[in-house]
Formats: sequence, C-alpha cells, structure tokens
Amino acid sequence: FYAALLVCVTTFVAVFLVQWRLSRGIPTTRAALRWVGVVSLIGTAQLGIAMALPHFLQLPSLGGDGATIVPMLIVYGSIAFGIGSSRLFELDRWTYRVMLGAVAALGFLIIDTAIVALLHVEGAVAFTLALLVVGYLYLPVRAQLWRRVVGLPTLPQSELFQRAIEVAFAPSADQRRDGWRALLARIYDPLVMEPSAVAVDVPALREGGAGLAIPATADDAALHLGFRAGGRRLFGPADVALAREVLTLMHRAEVARAQYARGVDAERQRIARDLHDDVCAVLLAGLHRQDVGAVRGDVRAAMAEIRLIIGGLTGERRPLDDVVADLRHETASRLAAAGIGLDWPVGDMAAVPRLLEYPIYKTLIASHREIVSNIIKHARARHVTVALVEAGNSLKIDVADDGCAPWDPVPTRGNGLRNLQARLDAIGGAVVMSPACPGRRVDIVVPLD
Repeated sequence: FYAALLVCVTTFVAVFLVQWRLSRGIPTTRAALRWVGVVSLIGTAQLGIAMALPHFLQLPSLGGDGATIVPMLIVYGSIAFGIGSSRLFELDRWTYRVMLGAVAALGFLIIDTAIVALLHVEGAVAFTLALLVVGYLYLPVRAQLWRRVVGLPTLPQSELFQRAIEVAFAPSADQRRDGWRALLARIYDPLVMEPSAVAVDVPALREGGAGLAIPATADDAALHLGFRAGGRRLFGPADVALAREVLTLMHRAEVARAQYARGVDAERQRIARDLHDDVCAVLLAGLHRQDVGAVRGDVRAAMAEIRLIIGGLTGERRPLDDVVADLRHETASRLAAAGIGLDWPVGDMAAVPRLLEYPIYKTLIASHREIVSNIIKHARARHVTVALVEAGNSLKIDVADDGCAPWDPVPTRGNGLRNLQARLDAIGGAVVMSPACPGRRVDIVVPLD
C-alpha cells in the first residue's frame, strides 16, 4: 500500500511535467496547470511524507489514516478557490457529463432493482427493461439540461437568422449598431457591454469566462461582454461557438446588403443614363427644330422613352410580340417621315408567348432605334428591309438598306454605333455590320432570357 502511494506521488510529478510541456504557448492552460499542480503536489507530498516515509524508515507515523482529510481539503479547497475566485478554467461541460452519467447509472440500478424485487422478473429481462427506460428518458432529459447548463442559444435558429438580417439591413449605421447590441443582449443578457480596450479578431473568452470578446461588426466597434445571464453564470465554449455562428450570419447578411446597395446604385445609374441618352437627347433635338410637326414627334418619342423607363422601375415584363409590334409601327412612322420605304413583314413569333425583362426589351428597342437613326441621318437610302428570326433563346434582327453611304467595318466616328455595341455587350448580345449590294446590313442578336 505505502509503496503504491509513493509510486503515485512520483508519477504525479512526471505527469505534471508532461502536461506543462504540452501546454507550451497556451498561457491560460499553464495558469490553471500551475495552480492545480502546485496544490496537488503539496497535498500528495504531505500524504507521502506523513504516511509512507515513516513506515519505510521505521519511524513513528506523523498521523493516522484519518489525517488524510487535511491534504485532501488543501487540494480540493484550492481547486474550488481557483474556480470560484480566480476563474482559472471552465468546468461546465465535463462536470455536466459526469453528473448526468452518474444520475443515469444510479437511475438504471434503482429501476433494475425495483423490477426484480417488486415484479419478480428475471435478471436478464429486468436489465433489458431498465436499459430501455433509462435510454429513452436519458437522452431527452440530457438535451434539455444541456441547454440550461451549457447555455445554448435562447433564440430559435430561424429567429436568430431573421434578427441578424434585420440588423444588417437597418437603414442607418446608428440603427445597425443599436440593433446589434440589442441582439447580443437578447442572446447573452450580460451585466456589462462596452467597447473592447484591445483589438479582437475572433470571439474569445476573457478572464477565465467572466468576459466574452466580440469582434467588430454591424458598424460597431469590438465589444466586451461581462458576466453571462445577468451575472449568474460565466461564459463558456458554447457561448464562443454561438458568437461565431451569429457573426457568420451577420457577415453573410452584410455581404447581401452590400450587394443590394450596389444593385440600387447600378439601377440609379441606369435610370440616369437612360434619361440622359434617350429622353434628354430627343428633347434637345426638338429645341432646335422649326417644324412643329417634327417637334411633336420628338415629344412623342420622349414620352415613349419615359414610359419605358417607368416600366423598368415597376419591374414590368412585356410580351415579345407587343415589343416587336410597337417597334414596327414606330419604325414605319419614322422612315415614312424621312421619305424612306419599309419592308417589314408581319410574322409569328414563338408559339409560346415570351415575356421579356426590362433590360432585354429596352436594349432591343434602343439598339433598333439607333440603327434606324443612322440610316435616316447617313445612309441616303430609299428603302429598308427588316427581318426577324427567333432561334432558341435569342432573337436576331437583320436590318438592310439600299443607301450609298461608305461602309466602314470598324466605325470610328460618332458615339452611336459604339453605344450600340456597349448596350448589347451588357446583356450578352452582339452586333455585326457588313456591306450589302447596294447599301449596308446590320445584324443584332439579343438574348431573350
């Protein structure tokens, strides 16, 4: 007995040194190990000196077996002091597991004994029944106690996601900051919530669980949360894991908000570009005209452009047949006013009506208008032929004239054709210009999806 006692004391020293080496670079672990190791070494040394050494040296014992209570009080009292006062380490998880394991084992023994004694059931059958009862009761009870002891989220996952989205999409920085702090208060109920004095990159425990460091997010600085659940509990590893999850949700929501903001900005730029390039250009041309009829035509064209822009703002989708019909009528009117004939046969589109989004039909209309404008201004043509071919998910428009304007395979003058190419590139379309005999042909391809 005394030999085994001395072996345990010396083995303890060896294990302590191994743990000290393995915890190199982890100051919190070494702090806990230093405290526990020193007080445990003192306690076990007292046992060895007071009981084992006098026996082997044939000296009077320094104390009886009952005196072992003194070093035990030193060891366990010092560990309790380290947990309760110095907050050296977190014991929630393994304490909880040991406790529930012991309760489950005790419950199994009681049920097994009761079945055998009261119901006079054979031992093997009683063992099986007791195991089933404990198994079915243990897991649900364990899950409930885990939530209460370890501190899993008090908010359902769906509500947590919704709250994170609301915080990230709040209209102002102040509202996002206030919403973020309210969410943390709802989850952790800390006694203290204040800006962190040091930089924080990831959620981490502070002061042995008395505090929780939260990185900056939601237009707020890094925060220090103190004393979980109104001061009734310490923060633990589960709280750190939950903070990581909430920060991940916030990051994704903020990325979505940034994308939404970029989309809003792009839409504003698109509206400004359409107003400037189409509406303002038509109205400006009307200011310099002397013919009242021509001015009225410009005003009608500007109103048509404004209706298109409004349709885009409301998210209105238009049938392809209607877009083509309106464009045919408009083209015929413009060419007739310029003394140019039009051959645009009326044909059926796809058997199933197609609904076009605003960027598609706006590009289709604007591109065709630009081609017609170039013919009127520069081609000196007498006749124009338009043919449409719908193939798969794209629409090809072939516009040919019999004019005598010089053909340039790489247009370098004016912005009209360059703008035409830019518009089509933006939606994945294409434009091809080639000479005809006589005149010139322009083919544009517009994706319909």
